[in-house]
Amino acid sequence: ENNQYAESLPVKRAFAVDDIAVRAAGYGMPGLRIDGRDVRAVYDAAREAIARARAGNGPTLLVADSYRHEGHYYGDPRKYQSKDEIEGWRKRFDPLTDARAWIVDEGIASAADLDAIDREVAEEIDRAVAWADAGPLASPIALPGDVYAGD
Repeated sequence: ENNQYAESLPVKRAFAVDDIAVRAAGYGMPGLRIDGRDVRAVYDAAREAIARARAGNGPTLLVADSYRHEGHYYGDPRKYQSKDEIEGWRKRFDPLTDARAWIVDEGIASAADLDAIDREVAEEIDRAVAWADAGPLASPIALPGDVYAGD
């Protein structure tokens, strides 16, 4: 994923090339730059890369362009991103809206079907949150557990 930033440094300033995928050639593999916000483009590129690997032709570097809509860390002031930049990326493309429109346009499901799924998911989330809220608080002693393989 290329979210356009290396921590707080714009990728355009962090690399000597505009297209990070071309760097794959230095490792003897193909590189492919795709729109990481386009579910179908990601699926098609991944399918091609997987088929190539399974055929014994080695790895493929997939660079999925996306955007970091939140800070690099909690409390990040994001001074390295302008409000215009953030809004421009947000308005340009919403992968969920696009995928939903494609599903309806292709006749895979109707808008009503998707609305029903949305309601079911929201209800399931509400049940999960209620279950978690009703349960005991986790012990701080358990915090480091399951961090490493074999825990």
